[in-house]
Amino acid sequence: MDEIYNNLLNTFLAATPDEREAGMHWYSDARSTIRALSDEVGGSPMRFAAVVAALSPRIRWATNLDAATRVMRSAAMGLEEPKVAGFGHNRAIAWALANGASIDILTGPKTKAFFWNLVGNEQEVTVDVWMLRAAGLEVANKGNIENVQQAIKRIARHRRLTPAQVQAIIWITVRDRWNNDI
Repeated sequence: MDEIYNNLLNTFLAATPDEREAGMHWYSDARSTIRALSDEVGGSPMRFAAVVAALSPRIRWATNLDAATRVMRSAAMGLEEPKVAGFGHNRAIAWALANGASIDILTGPKTKAFFWNLVGNEQEVTVDVWMLRAAGLEVANKGNIENVQQAIKRIARHRRLTPAQVQAIIWITVRDRWNNDI
């Protein structure tokens, strides 16, 4: 656990001022974007956020928003499920959510936490492949995810930030270091 904490803290501390600023506002900016897109296509911001979260594993943010918009628009218009990016299982969940399924069908730890972050609960910690890499981990099992979440919450307490802000700062820093726009 100490190694995970130290890896995450070192990544957090390596963030440039621009990366820190971007991370501090990433989720509030995402919420604004989701509100605007949900107004555009119909449906509640909460449902739109659930569709975004369902589609999110291993796809870039811009692609995620485009896919969620297409899914929500097709559902609102009574059309067939569109072909969008994402894993098949995640696309099926997103389509069900867009058509009124309970948000309880979001069951994966990454997608559930991401959903809660997107609707304003910044105490949850989204752990994806980039967060695991920042922690020095390669496997996304329950223990590793929980250890990363606890380390992020500890950093957040010491820095007087929300866990979601710390996670976003680290995520942006890792993304920038890997030269990927995800």
